[in-house]
Amino acid sequence: MEDVREYGFSVIVDARHSSWHSTKMVLHSLQEVLPGQVHVAYIIQSSHFWQKQATTRGHNKEKKKNRLEFSTIMLSEVDKLKRHIDPSQVTFDLGGYLPYSHDDWIKLRYDLERFIASFNALMEHTSHVEQQLHMQGAEGEGGDVETAEDALTRHIQIHDQLRKAPQSTIREGNELLRRLEQGRDEGGTSAMTPDKINAVTVIRRLLESVNRRQTQMDDMWRERRAVLEQTLELRVFEKALQKVRGWLKARGEETLSSRNDIGEDLDSTQLIQEQHNKFEAKAKSMYNNLTQLRRMADRFAGKSHFAADTLQRQVAKLSTKFSRFENHLGERRRIVVGSLRFHTSYKE
Repeated sequence: MEDVREYGFSVIVDARHSSWHSTKMVLHSLQEVLPGQVHVAYIIQSSHFWQKQATTRGHNKEKKKNRLEFSTIMLSEVDKLKRHIDPSQVTFDLGGYLPYSHDDWIKLRYDLERFIASFNALMEHTSHVEQQLHMQGAEGEGGDVETAEDALTRHIQIHDQLRKAPQSTIREGNELLRRLEQGRDEGGTSAMTPDKINAVTVIRRLLESVNRRQTQMDDMWRERRAVLEQTLELRVFEKALQKVRGWLKARGEETLSSRNDIGEDLDSTQLIQEQHNKFEAKAKSMYNNLTQLRRMADRFAGKSHFAADTLQRQVAKLSTKFSRFENHLGERRRIVVGSLRFHTSYKE
């Protein structure tokens, strides 16, 4: 269309059923809408207001401000249009054989504009969802297990939006392409006009943009899901680790350091041993939990978890403290067993 604008438009005005006043209004409107872009206007007139003299660049009696900036050529018959314009560029109703239906053109423009509006709405919606992904990702990276679980659940729900949102726009665009590439609109016009070719180009470009954007959002969604899943794993791990650490500090070490009694007789010593056995059983349970955490940390390292190094250091540090605690626990066991043997022998 740019090369056409350089030469200027040739406009055909079918004024056979219009007054000269209405025709002039059309010509001046063309001048206002397309300033400097109209080269010539061919006016087909009816016999009852035919003017013998062709008017070029305005009538001499018109005021200067109302003069036209382009040439006008008056034609008394439709057939005379062929002297000036190739019939292949003229529609059937004007004696040519250019396939054109104005109703089809209106329908095409309406459907195309509706598709473009659908595309713009989809892009706006996608940008909103993208913001949600970033916000939920940030929220899910902090907090506790419940917060991480909630963030992951909402993130999974967003995937349904990402999957469903483009479907109607893609379906609408493909249906338009199908109609246009078959070379016909709903009215049956068969040739591919420049408007239709341009529409096909626009639709394909927008559909490609939708596909690229959808792929981009899918990739982003998967990346955020991986982060949220690892964050949930991290929070579960930290909670379990804190449980072992808290027991070791508040119950394990403090309880062990406060138990110095070895019993005054066999009965009291047996009671002390029973209490110690229960304490050891609890300590063993915590050690088993720590062993599981150590294995989890190793698995995290194997699958490149973003916090694997930190978790392995934390587990190693706690394991060292737990080993010292077990050594002290063993010493306490030996003291209790020795006391029990002494009181047993003494009673015998």
